[in-house]
Amino acid sequence: MFWIWILATLSAFFLKGLCGFANTMVFDSILGFAVNNVNISPIELILGFPTNIILAWQNRKKLDYKVWVPIVILILMGSIPGALLLKEVNAKGLKIFFGIMVVLVGIEMLLR
Repeated sequence: MFWIWILATLSAFFLKGLCGFANTMVFDSILGFAVNNVNISPIELILGFPTNIILAWQNRKKLDYKVWVPIVILILMGSIPGALLLKEVNAKGLKIFFGIMVVLVGIEMLLR
């Protein structure tokens, strides 16, 4: 079981190193086959925080406040309810729901 955590971490942060994003998608997708989401998300947040700080610091002169401030506010508004939701909701149903949402967003982007 420990090997899947290592595989997910190496894969996710290798991809983040290449393009600067998508680590959460890769990390959660790989671990979603073997681990409950309530255990995945906190670890990914802890692992991703230092790399997010490094990327933000390196690109601080190029950041547009009109873009990132609303995103940060929305993230903060969703983090606490999201953490509480993971404790109370059936993880299998949540995976199915978000899987359908990802497919729909992908189809919309493809058709655009």
